[in-house]
Amino acid sequence: DHIVIKDGKGKGIIAVDSSGFSYRSNCGGKKGLKNMYYKCRHTVTKCSVTLIVDPSDNKILKVTGEHNHDSDSLQTTVRKIEDRYIDEASRNFEAPKVVRGRITAECLGVGGRQAVAMMRPSSALSNLLRLPSC
Repeated sequence: DHIVIKDGKGKGIIAVDSSGFSYRSNCGGKKGLKNMYYKCRHTVTKCSVTLIVDPSDNKILKVTGEHNHDSDSLQTTVRKIEDRYIDEASRNFEAPKVVRGRITAECLGVGGRQAVAMMRPSSALSNLLRLPSC
């Protein structure tokens, strides 16, 4: 199995495995390390999974521990759904309540109540949907 390296947009380098779990670099800046070490980014549950990766081909050499949470892929899907509806609403001048209803319906279809629980709060969606003043 391999990881995909992504730019964490100001949060350092992010590694993502094929199951959708995200990791942060955990090598502490030590020079001369043959392998790269990554720690699961899920700090809320204090997940202790660590990957040892060959930096030449990003192949996972060893995994220690087990994840105590679901992968990040459902959260990513929910954000994409929200962003798509927010973008559409900004062009069509739709009310935040209507947009939230559409997002909720699609999230229910994709991941059930767990996906709905991952949605941004109503106030955050309303702020994102505010139209610029003329």
